[in-house]
Amino acid sequence: MYYKSHYPPLPQIPPQNVHNILFHRPDQADWPDYPLHVDPLTGASRSFRQFLETVRDGATAMGTDLNLGGLGIRAENGEIVGVLSENSMVFLSPTPMTQTNGSRRIALPCFTRYSP
Repeated sequence: MYYKSHYPPLPQIPPQNVHNILFHRPDQADWPDYPLHVDPLTGASRSFRQFLETVRDGATAMGTDLNLGGLGIRAENGEIVGVLSENSMVFLSPTPMTQTNGSRRIALPCFTRYSP
């Protein structure tokens, strides 16, 4: 049995990259740089723009060629990375660095830098 919604159909959504939807909306330029994460144990905080910088640093490390010290992950090669991490300052940056083919040299500073 099929049920038809009493509401009008949803508008068409143009195909987009989810990263652009989350981090490149025009309205975000006017946002105040509010705290995004606050560590309850230490009181340390990270602002929204600091978070964006961390995301971009992680993307740069993953996309940089192997011979330049990166992980060499490329969309053109059919490689896709999804990052699922806790809403935590500790695990936010190291999580994308713990790929099965990641190098110890890249990952180790992340874990020591963000240890509680």
